[in-house]
Amino acid sequence: SNEIMQKVITNVPFQLESLDGIPKELQTLLFTHERVAPQWRNLLAHKTAFEADGISQEAIDYINKETIYKQLSQDRLPEEASSAQRRDLSGYLIRLYESAKLSQTAKMALIPAIPEPLYLVDFKNISNKLAEKMMDKFSFAPLCLQGLMNNHFHVFQKLLVGHWDEITPLLPQIRPDSQQYIALLNIPGVTSDQAQKIYDTIDPGIMRQIV
Repeated sequence: SNEIMQKVITNVPFQLESLDGIPKELQTLLFTHERVAPQWRNLLAHKTAFEADGISQEAIDYINKETIYKQLSQDRLPEEASSAQRRDLSGYLIRLYESAKLSQTAKMALIPAIPEPLYLVDFKNISNKLAEKMMDKFSFAPLCLQGLMNNHFHVFQKLLVGHWDEITPLLPQIRPDSQQYIALLNIPGVTSDQAQKIYDTIDPGIMRQIV
């Protein structure tokens, strides 16, 4: 019975490798007592079982534990994983990194597990140090770059310098304001050609504020 299973989960040390066939009413208890192997597929299965847009509190508490996030940082999807599985993991990681409940330490540790650039939009729960460390894990989608620029401008500058030809044409969609454009034009080491490429993207209304 479930009552016996709950006593076993609470009192007997063990670890399940998979949540296959486990009723969702027991999954919360399993995560609370660390009875589930720290693997992304188990966290994704837990989220699917609850059909939730967000991530459950017990999953956050589980991932926040040092022994767990260290193991998760080494866990990878298998080579044969489908694009849908990779997309599911990326979506899960986006919610983790945008969450105020997951510690910055855990977020820092999990960077190696990120399988592809993340389409992050909300950067308010990402510290400057974390943004700099995971700079090469951000999507170049304009909305993502805009969020990075408005929350961590110095990191955006570094990213621009490293990917000039890719990001400069996106500036009209990223929409820097006049002060941000001035700062971009004054990045140390910017060549006249690079400065001209920036000038070419500036909206006439903003240009009047600059000159």
